[in-house]
Amino acid sequence: MKHCKHCGAQLADDDTYCYFCGANLEEEVEKVEAKTFDSYGDNYNDNYAHYHNQTNTLAVVGFVMAFLSPIVGLVLSILGLNRARVMKGVGRKMAVAGIIVAIANFVITFAIYFIYAAYLYAEEGGA
Repeated sequence: MKHCKHCGAQLADDDTYCYFCGANLEEEVEKVEAKTFDSYGDNYNDNYAHYHNQTNTLAVVGFVMAFLSPIVGLVLSILGLNRARVMKGVGRKMAVAGIIVAIANFVITFAIYFIYAAYLYAEEGGA
């Protein structure tokens, strides 16, 4: 197992480019021995400050879209949660909040739809 020296992403031994940042791994590869694992299952490394100052854009966009379009917000928030794992937890809470808001918005929307459909059905004398 190896990690990209540029961004710290966990990579397969045969990768030649970092799938996360695109760095050439021919020169920028660090072999990782057994280390202490953090709560996200990733090895600690010196690149924590690199992630600490960044924003998980997928989590933020997923949270905003959860209010506007629950399905799109849910998908983006799930992707943001996956990216938060790679980024050492950055944006994890925002991604979880986006998932919760998207599901709640979806449930409320369908509840209103079915209540309105039942009302129209009763108005037409179907009941």
